[in-house]
Amino acid sequence: MLRKRAAIVAEPADALAERVVADGEVASAPPASPTESDAAVPPPPPATLARRAVAPDEASPRTLPDRLHPISHLVARAEEEWDDMLRRQSQTLEQAVAEYRRRYKMNPPVGFDSWWRYAMQNRVILVDEYDQVHSDVLPFLSLPPSEFRRRVMSLSTDQSLPWFKQSFQLKVRDGAVTAGQGAGDAAERRDAVLDLLAEFSEMLPDLEARMSKGDEPMVVVSGEARERHERLARDGKLLGTSPAFEIAEPSGFTPWDSLCPPNSTARRIAQALPVDTPRGNTLQSFVSIEHVQAMDLCEHPEVRDLNGFTAWSGPRPYLLYPLFSFTKTSLHADLLLPSVSGDFFAEIGRDPVWEQKKQNRVLWRGETMGTYHSKGSGWRQSQRARLVALANAKDGDTTFHLADSTSDALRLVTAPTLDVSHHYFDVAYTGVPKQCSAKDTTCKQLQHEMRFDKWLSADEENKFKYVLDVDANYASGKFKRLMSSRSLVFKSTIFPEWWSKRIMPWYHYVPIQSDYSDLTDTAAFFIGAPDGTGSHDALAKRIAQQGKKWSEDHFREADMAAYTFRLLLEYARLLHREDDDLQSMDYKP
Repeated sequence: MLRKRAAIVAEPADALAERVVADGEVASAPPASPTESDAAVPPPPPATLARRAVAPDEASPRTLPDRLHPISHLVARAEEEWDDMLRRQSQTLEQAVAEYRRRYKMNPPVGFDSWWRYAMQNRVILVDEYDQVHSDVLPFLSLPPSEFRRRVMSLSTDQSLPWFKQSFQLKVRDGAVTAGQGAGDAAERRDAVLDLLAEFSEMLPDLEARMSKGDEPMVVVSGEARERHERLARDGKLLGTSPAFEIAEPSGFTPWDSLCPPNSTARRIAQALPVDTPRGNTLQSFVSIEHVQAMDLCEHPEVRDLNGFTAWSGPRPYLLYPLFSFTKTSLHADLLLPSVSGDFFAEIGRDPVWEQKKQNRVLWRGETMGTYHSKGSGWRQSQRARLVALANAKDGDTTFHLADSTSDALRLVTAPTLDVSHHYFDVAYTGVPKQCSAKDTTCKQLQHEMRFDKWLSADEENKFKYVLDVDANYASGKFKRLMSSRSLVFKSTIFPEWWSKRIMPWYHYVPIQSDYSDLTDTAAFFIGAPDGTGSHDALAKRIAQQGKKWSEDHFREADMAAYTFRLLLEYARLLHREDDDLQSMDYKP
């Protein structure tokens, strides 16, 4: 089994380049020093994600010909998939309608032709890639139109709803967009939404909608209810009038588990039923090109304990309400909107070309966010605390893989953890501890245990070839700026976003598992050993360039507007279709 961090006697500082063992062999660790035992020097939080908790088509060295590094396989596959995605995009309205029908087994909504014209006028390239919109809308298609309208009205009138005070009303009338009730204390978000909708509002049907003020997703329904909603919707059928089954909470499960499908991995584990687990894989696994699948918290429930947002028992299921939110997880049923926050417009800064980026390490800087830090809160297992601890670990040895410079075959390397940390990472908190309890001294504990360093400007960050993006309290707001730079972006997250199915991991950015168990191996693949052997610098440069171009071509305001336009057309169909004619709001050329 791959040994990540054994507390053993430290070797000389140059051991990183020396302790190379034969391909396929696993180096055994020397015995622990009696004065530096595991008990005396506790290691940083371990990578706890089970081997099963990776995307279904994971790449493992044992499954590849000639034992090539799995990242090489993933990069090659990503290139093929991205080229295929671009090649298959519709070129005419007629093709787009046919593709919509092929994917979703239904007609597009009224206004689809106006949306197409907008997309063409604004040079939207991925005109068919709106699966996230469909998956968000699908459960609501099972609601009788009159019941859907009743729930829309309740969102703006029923103060007993848990999200009433955390949302605001938006109206479109005769092409004019206004923000109404509840928008007063959400001025920045309100204005951003109004500005985005102004691009196409004159082509929208009249509608009323409720939108979240903050970033937190809020709509949750039981796994049984969601499964039934989706099954009926796919069959073109409607629910009865009683919502009793929707609010029935399945017994014997934690609230989070109750939100998962009945046959999901989370439910099966909770019932001590067998789950699919890969066997014979003792080498490192990486996130596949299906990064969104790796974010599925019902198929990978171990991840929930590794992120402050989900590291608790969870909310109890409720009715399905059409609330628009700017962040969601796989456990939530909110309608996902692009987030046009201030970070979207952040300056890229002075950005050297790849060869002039002098820092050949992985950079991360951020505040102590992602959880509330207090005694008993388990904050050390939250995403940012684990990252800072891992990247600044000092004790024992670390075993990881390098790729051979000529053949790309795997080599197993064991070196002092301190050397590994210094060679591959520059990771630290910035500022002073926040979101922590001063009363129980956790703030002081954070300051003492964790590395804090100065805040870096965009100019300074751009000196690094590699930058890491991880979740804050919710999804990170830095991704757009990072992707717009010439640096290669590593990203770890549990939050799928509007663009997540419109980008190609390993072609535009590097996905990292939530437990960071692949972080050192991934950094080593690109950066190589201190003497330069095993590096893939040219490949890293190419992926960084491809990512920057993706940001320029597919992460524009126009792309977010086209996404929102299409989502609101789907919403308008739900809002205005007739009880006795469910196709009354379908687009019929």
